[in-house]
Amino acid sequence: MSDMFRLKVAKDSLQAFLTVEEKESDLSLVTEQKIISFLESRGVTFGIQGETVKNITENPELLYNENLIAVGNKPLIGNDGFLKIAITEESDANQEFNYRNVIKIPSVQTGQKIGSIIPPTSGINGKTIFNQELNAVPGKPLKLRMGKNIVEKDGQLYATIDGQLSLTENKINVFPVFEVNGDLDLKTGNITFIGNVVIRGNVPTGYSVHAGGDIKIFGMVEGADLNAGGSIYVSGGIAGSNRGKITAVGDIQASYINQGHVEAGHNIEVKSTILHSFLKAGNQVLCSSGNVIGGCCTAGVSIHTLNLGNEMHSKTEICFNVDLQLLEQEKLLTHQLDQIKTETEKLKIIAEKLTEKYRTTGSLNSQELTLLKRQKITESQLNTQELEVFEQLQEIYRAINKIEQSYLLVNGTIYPNVTITFGKYKRIINSLNKAVKIHMNNKEIVIHSINKSY
Repeated sequence: MSDMFRLKVAKDSLQAFLTVEEKESDLSLVTEQKIISFLESRGVTFGIQGETVKNITENPELLYNENLIAVGNKPLIGNDGFLKIAITEESDANQEFNYRNVIKIPSVQTGQKIGSIIPPTSGINGKTIFNQELNAVPGKPLKLRMGKNIVEKDGQLYATIDGQLSLTENKINVFPVFEVNGDLDLKTGNITFIGNVVIRGNVPTGYSVHAGGDIKIFGMVEGADLNAGGSIYVSGGIAGSNRGKITAVGDIQASYINQGHVEAGHNIEVKSTILHSFLKAGNQVLCSSGNVIGGCCTAGVSIHTLNLGNEMHSKTEICFNVDLQLLEQEKLLTHQLDQIKTETEKLKIIAEKLTEKYRTTGSLNSQELTLLKRQKITESQLNTQELEVFEQLQEIYRAINKIEQSYLLVNGTIYPNVTITFGKYKRIINSLNKAVKIHMNNKEIVIHSINKSY
């Protein structure tokens, strides 16, 4: 009777489909027990779909088509570790600016708990239809570097000074604060400070502010030089007049950017217009409720805007580029990895020769014993180096492969004379497009309506 059925098993052994072996088979002989016995004879004992078995016995003609008869459990990937902040932002009673609360940076006191490092979860094992265990992939632990004035105890983080919290993608600090109660002028001069800088006014053209932590400005920034080891928050706009440069390791947020040069290691977020500016973000450029007109915007992952270009067809460029420094670093690390493997192979040959001599003669002289001992230590060190270089390469590969997931999202209109570049691939937009997502697909830049599935 078992020859009556045919079983098709998925490659991952998580699904099985049942059909009849021969169209001429006598389907009146099909029973629930015979189906179960057939499955067991093929080793299928887990995830048998009882409702499907019942339907087949009641309607045997279903066997002329494939029936999902058994389903295994996929292993569930564990959650990555993360930092849970234990403090809330404090409001500033003297300021009415509330654009996404970007100007509100939490202040902390000595000994105050800042947050908790939540460990990754191990995930949940799966099981094939053959009742075989599938090991879960555990989540990755949080890679967080302890910065200045932070102490960690049993997974809890505490401040060691009074100051303000500064967070970047993989580093946390508490910095002291330097405040200027008004515009930057000849009296205050340029600022270089190890911690956070707060300016309760404007930063005019020609001035510079360098902060080890965050910079927050309650006015506007003109053609000035700003550099932050953390993030930069500007309650007003940035009117650079093609002078000065604003850079931050973390995020940069402003109301608008006009003729500015702005670079952020993570996100650049703008409330309204980005006009004739050069922007570069390691992660995202977000101008979701405003317009990007003229200039060039570059991002590592995505760019979001309402409208792109304008009715005057101002030349506007959007780029998703692979960081050339990453490519150079990949080349150096690959060469280093090859060297380590070559040295390891040489050490293995030495060990094999010495081991063979000991096996043949039963002894080694003192010089050979010292060489063998040194070989084992060096090989262990090289194995550690090889693992470290390999992990660095994997991080670089992940960063380079981001371009495959990069995209441009325009909720309003893309006007003609917009050039979009993904690495070495380029496409010029010569007609109006509305509400679209643009991304790479099989080495081609494609445009999809965000009102349709893709």
